[in-house]
Amino acid sequence: QLGIDTRNFFCPMNQQPCLKNIPGFKSTPCKVADNLWETGLYLPSTLSLDKVAVDHICDSIIEISQHTIGHS
Repeated sequence: QLGIDTRNFFCPMNQQPCLKNIPGFKSTPCKVADNLWETGLYLPSTLSLDKVAVDHICDSIIEISQHTIGHS
């Protein structure tokens, strides 16, 4: 909606599907990593971002945070 490319944050080791089939693997809850997986995201971070794009991303984050902090 704001024109900012994002993607989901990393999948923590304790939730990696490829590890679940390994004998002896035991998934242990990791509150911080699990929370980042559920709520985190990557923002654009390429060297080709110009000042206009960086300003747009920063202004958007500020605007979103001002609207959501009062509603949590």
